[in-house]
Amino acid sequence: MTISSCHLIKNIFHHPLSKGDFRKIQTQYINNQIKQILVSHFGNINFNNDLVECRKLFYKDIEYCCSAVYIIGVDDIDDQPIFGQISFIVKNEEKWWLVVDLLKIVTYDENMFAWKLISNDDFSVVDPYQLDFYHKGLDFYEVNNSTYVSFTARLTSYV
Repeated sequence: MTISSCHLIKNIFHHPLSKGDFRKIQTQYINNQIKQILVSHFGNINFNNDLVECRKLFYKDIEYCCSAVYIIGVDDIDDQPIFGQISFIVKNEEKWWLVVDLLKIVTYDENMFAWKLISNDDFSVVDPYQLDFYHKGLDFYEVNNSTYVSFTARLTSYV
């Protein structure tokens, strides 16, 4: 499954740190796996009353967008970036969170200077305020039915 086809990314409240349109979360667009991850993270929540969603979040000159790919960490063993594609941006109790699909690195293509990635439907809830690495959303490209993200900088994990 490629990134562009892996998820259907599915506006009224204003948050002082954010700009854009916000709405109560649309539960019909959230599959059971995502619902379970949200319940595991937040505890007992009422999806219709406790969560707000948006497609873009602006915080400290950083723009987080649904379906964009971000570096959410660095692997401690080999210093490879950990890529995540934002599926949902949600707010619970005045705090924003990113629901990301943790993407698997297949290989680094030296001819294209890009990482070949696939989705394993491995989701996680990430705190955008704790991201310590590259803060720009990365574009992904479809080449010969494979998905690539171009990122050539070197990141180092400090454990």
